[in-house]
Amino acid sequence: MWNLKLQLEVFNLLKITKLSSRLIVSFLLIVILTGFLSFMSIKDVNTLKNLNVKMYKHPFTVSNAVLEIQVNIVKIHREMKDISTAKSKSQIDQLVANVDRYEKEVFNKFEVIYDRFLGDKKMVDAAYNTFKDWKKIRDEVITLTIQDKKEQAISITKGKGAKHVALIDEEIGNLSDFAQNKAIEFFNNSNKQTQQSIIMLLGLVSIILLLIIVIAFTTVFSIKKRLDLTIDMMKDLAEGDGDLTKRLEVKTKDELGEIADLLNTFVGKIRATVSEVVSASATLTQFGGTLSTAITEANSGMEEIATSINTISDSVQNVAGVTEETTASIEEMSSSAETISIESNKSFDNSKLVLESANQGAKLIEEVVDSIDKVKDSSSHVSQVINELKQSSGKISDIVLIMTNISEQTNLLALNAAIEAARAGDAGKGFSVVAEEVRKLAEESKKSADDITQLISGIQQQIEKTNNIIMNENQLVDTSVKKVYDTNDSFKKILNVIQEISMKIEMIAQSSEQQSVISNDMTKAIDSLSQETQTNASAAQQITAGIEEQVGTFQEIGSNIEELNNIVKNLKGQADKFKI
Repeated sequence: MWNLKLQLEVFNLLKITKLSSRLIVSFLLIVILTGFLSFMSIKDVNTLKNLNVKMYKHPFTVSNAVLEIQVNIVKIHREMKDISTAKSKSQIDQLVANVDRYEKEVFNKFEVIYDRFLGDKKMVDAAYNTFKDWKKIRDEVITLTIQDKKEQAISITKGKGAKHVALIDEEIGNLSDFAQNKAIEFFNNSNKQTQQSIIMLLGLVSIILLLIIVIAFTTVFSIKKRLDLTIDMMKDLAEGDGDLTKRLEVKTKDELGEIADLLNTFVGKIRATVSEVVSASATLTQFGGTLSTAITEANSGMEEIATSINTISDSVQNVAGVTEETTASIEEMSSSAETISIESNKSFDNSKLVLESANQGAKLIEEVVDSIDKVKDSSSHVSQVINELKQSSGKISDIVLIMTNISEQTNLLALNAAIEAARAGDAGKGFSVVAEEVRKLAEESKKSADDITQLISGIQQQIEKTNNIIMNENQLVDTSVKKVYDTNDSFKKILNVIQEISMKIEMIAQSSEQQSVISNDMTKAIDSLSQETQTNASAAQQITAGIEEQVGTFQEIGSNIEELNNIVKNLKGQADKFKI
């Protein structure tokens, strides 16, 4: 029950805070609880340390001191027995010195006991005084021994001396027992403190873990719950019925609450937009139906007017009876002529734009022609350079051939010189060596010339291939130039045709304007229809053709309205998927 109340209080506290603040507070709370746990652990460790220090400084030290006193007392008592049986003065002096040394160590240990003893100091005083009184007995035994009264000395040592030693042991034993009891008390207190510390630490750890679990569970639960609601709402909008009337319940002022509020605002805006779309779709549907009906009625009226005008053409002699109806028809024709004039002017403006675009295209074609010409000139220059390179390689071949002939002549001369040197005998040995070197140089020159000849031959082959490629490229460039020129001529013809079309469109516009003026004049001259029967018959035929064009225009408008109605129905169907 307490845990549930604590969880509810923590949950209510966390609801009014920011998510970041909540996480910071949770972290600080965990740090504080961990620090408190560490403090209590250190405190308990210090308590155990103090108990161990006290046990070491007091019971343990006192027990050790008592043990050493007992050992020294045993040693003194043993030395006293040896003194009572000693045979020489030097031996007695040595034993007395040992007794004094042991006695000094005992007094030192009594000082330690007096300083560290936790019980009644009178116990220490009693043991100290008892040991101090033993000195008189020892001195008596030493004096009797020096006086060679060994039997009396032995008697005192075994009698009064032994009893006094037993009394000292009893007093020292009381101190030892008290120290042991204190040690046991400290040990029990230490165990008790250890158990209490363990229990307290386990309790604190349990409480801290419980608080951490409550905080973590509350934080995660609050975040997950609201995130699940947000995700469900988004899924409903994306995959479900699209209910735009749903809203997230905002109970907190943290970041998740702000997200929920913003999402509610966003859904509200979507709902308003969809409502406007539905309303506009309904209005467009109604308007489309009305307009379609009006177009149908207008088509029917135009067909009736056409029939009437045909009747007028057949019965021109009865013009006087239908003058008013003809006047109305002429006014409609005047309106149509004005519409045609406006559309013709628009077409004329568009033809100007087309003409400007065509002029720009012609300029681009001319620039391409110039670039092609430059490419052609560059190709011709490259071909010329290749030919010059080919001629230069031929000249190099001739030079290499001359070098080959020279090396062969040199070799022949070196051979003749070697023969003459051989004939000269010893006098021609030096010349023979020179001739041999010359012959070797001639052979190397010939070999190098042959290598150069092979390289030049390879270069000439590559130059020939390059020349062929350049010639093919020149042919392709010539073909491209010819096609570009043909394209330029075609583009110029297109420009001429566009200019002619633009002029004709302008003439149509002017004619339409003149037709409008003529229609107005015809309205004024309706009184003289009876005298101009043949003229009216021709005008009636023109009116019939214009009405047929108007009927075609209204039919096209009707098809566009039908397409608009389909679009509106589709839009309304999409909007009906949302619940508003």
